[in-house]
Amino acid sequence: MINPGLLAALCLTQSVGMSESGSQIRFFAAAEAAGDGIPQTSILVAEPGEIFTIRLEANATTGYQWALKNIKAQDVCLLLSSEYEPSDSGLAGAGGFQVWTFAALERGDATLEFEYLRPWETGAEPAQKHTACVVVW
Repeated sequence: MINPGLLAALCLTQSVGMSESGSQIRFFAAAEAAGDGIPQTSILVAEPGEIFTIRLEANATTGYQWALKNIKAQDVCLLLSSEYEPSDSGLAGAGGFQVWTFAALERGDATLEFEYLRPWETGAEPAQKHTACVVVW
């Protein structure tokens, strides 16, 4: 169950993105509260057959990268690709984005859990976490 305060924050930060088919994907986001350990969360609403992306800030020069740790309800959405987009700034050490592309398969909801970590540091806590709740309807 979503915390009512979190839901209010999500509704206040609604934005609209575009799917590859040109239709609108509704996207809600809540920023992480500083230092409280609550993972960043986003909620996406799509229709079956739509392609959508999740872009997470990353900086490959630090050794950190986003990893998709868990997909709950894999029949609802399918991972198509993941790639790193470097910054356009041209500056050494500038951050970019890890871009995850998914297909919305059938009606339902799924939870995607991401962790920002250095792959060789086994057992270390991730520097950040992000949970994306996907509603397909």
